[in-house]
This record gives sequence, structure tokens and C-alpha cells, in this order.
Amino acid sequence: MFLLIKLFFLKEKFGYDSELAARGANSHIIRLFVDVQFKTRDGWTEPYSAILDTGAHATLIPFKIWSECLVDYITDYVVRGIVPKEECFLPVMIGDISCVLVDRERQSEELKISAYLALTNDVPFVIGFWDLLERFKLCMDYRNKEAYIENISKR
Repeated sequence: MFLLIKLFFLKEKFGYDSELAARGANSHIIRLFVDVQFKTRDGWTEPYSAILDTGAHATLIPFKIWSECLVDYITDYVVRGIVPKEECFLPVMIGDISCVLVDRERQSEELKISAYLALTNDVPFVIGFWDLLERFKLCMDYRNKEAYIENISKR
């Protein structure tokens, strides 16, 4: 079964880096987003916009989103980034959670994914490769403001 979910770009939503601009660098921030709904005890959440980050290993979900949801907890973990300082570590839980990707016209089949579940709201909602992006083909054309993911399920 063929499925196509439209994505959307936001430019300057997260600001303009004035320090880089002062040095003559174009510093507009452009992000690619997808809307996601999660399974709860009572049905499905409203859509949440997530940054679709092809550089992220895993999906990271803020506490305010996943705390409403049905979650199968796997383990505790600490996410470490490019800076190896302890103050940059982010404690998370890893858990399986059910979601659907949506646009104004369609929604994906229900997907059970493993994700990093943040213990704080001070993190962005990021969709990464592990257990989610690896299932889809990503197509994007920023110049024409078109982007989508597609899935061709095996029959």
C-alpha cells in the first residue's frame, strides 16, 4: 500500500542568528516538520509538530507529550551529544510508543516506535532515524516548498 504524508518547512521560526549575520554569514534557520499523533488511554492526542531531523539518531519526545500516552518502558538511559561534558547529558527513558504521522488529508498506519522519552519539557520534539525515519522514503525540495515522506508497504 502506497502512503504519502506531506511535510512542511518553517524558516526563521527559531530566529535569526545576529552574531553570524554580523560576520556576514547567512544564518536563517530552516527546519522540516511533520505532524504526529500519539495513542492514549482515551484515543489519540491532537497533532504535535515535530522537527524531522535526518541528523538525529533517535526520536526525542518531551515529557508534556509522552506523559499523556500509553508507553511500554524499556530502560533508563542518558543521551550524550557532541559536547562530552556531564552538564550536557540528558537523562531519558527509552520506551515503545504508538503514533501516526498525519497531514491535512491523510494519516499513516499506526506505528509502534522506540523513542527517547525526556524527563523535561526543555527539549524539542525531534523525529530521528531509529525506528521511524528508517521506514520511509524522504523527498524534499525547499526551493519549491514541497516535502513529503512515502511508505510502500510490502504486500
